[in-house]
Amino acid sequence: GDKEATVNWNYRQMAPTKAGAATFTYPGYPLQTLLVLQPEVAQDIQAKKEAQVRNKTRRRIARVFTFFSAFVLAVMMVYAFVLPWVAGLIAGSIPVAYEKTMGQQLYASVKNSFEVDEKRTAYVNAFFDEMKVPSAYNIHITVVKNEVPNAYAMPGGYIVVHDKLLDGLSTYPELAALLSHEFIHIENRHSLRSMFSRMSNYIFLSLILGDIGTVTAIAVSHTHHLKNLSYSRNLEREADEEGVALLQERHIDCGGFVRLFQLLQKEVDEEPSEWVSSHPNLKKRIRNIEETKACRQQTPAHNETLLSLFNQIQKGD
Repeated sequence: GDKEATVNWNYRQMAPTKAGAATFTYPGYPLQTLLVLQPEVAQDIQAKKEAQVRNKTRRRIARVFTFFSAFVLAVMMVYAFVLPWVAGLIAGSIPVAYEKTMGQQLYASVKNSFEVDEKRTAYVNAFFDEMKVPSAYNIHITVVKNEVPNAYAMPGGYIVVHDKLLDGLSTYPELAALLSHEFIHIENRHSLRSMFSRMSNYIFLSLILGDIGTVTAIAVSHTHHLKNLSYSRNLEREADEEGVALLQERHIDCGGFVRLFQLLQKEVDEEPSEWVSSHPNLKKRIRNIEETKACRQQTPAHNETLLSLFNQIQKGD
């Protein structure tokens, strides 16, 4: 009955007793006690126990750090991708009437910073009216005096065109292409969606609080972003494709898009235009338009009224 047996003790469960550092107990039934006669062995056991405690603490810290890092990454992903996406969806559900009111307030907030060219504004609006483009929005185009070639759309039906950009146009289809492109941004609510996405954290909070009126106040406070709103590649392609279709339906040379983009492309090598910075990938977009079958096969008709208005715009008198 006195057979020898091997007993395995886990360092982590060994506990020194009050009898001294050389005596250890091990839990279980019956309670086991180990007396270590060699001091160096007792010290080695104690060192291993302490090392296990340190390793356990490190593992806990590592798990906490991993969890915290994952949490921060998740928050960043939500902030960078989910909120803008949700804000874009919210923008799509905003009633047109509310968007128009917002657009009026946005335009009013920036109008005083413009030096408006009244004559060219009247002619450009007449030019767009002559294109006879149906819309739920009352499109209002403003030509402003500015040395930076640029044009941009605002929610609610407002388009701003810098006279420097007009000065570079050589044919009326180029102007028709420019206005068509910016019109599609308005008609398809690209401007509103991009603005909401850009200010998604503020807008999301105001909607959670149930104060939709705050959205307009937030948008007005960020009107300085309007002139360089950036659009996704999909939205830019949509504005190009539907803009080309708009010209085709009116028998206006869709090559105006190509010449417009070629003009703007020069700005990359010279003084970068804000239009170029917010409407990238011009080379690819020129190629896409040139390869459009309907555009290649188009036989445009001459529009004397548009030509006359374009000439008046270029004269500026």
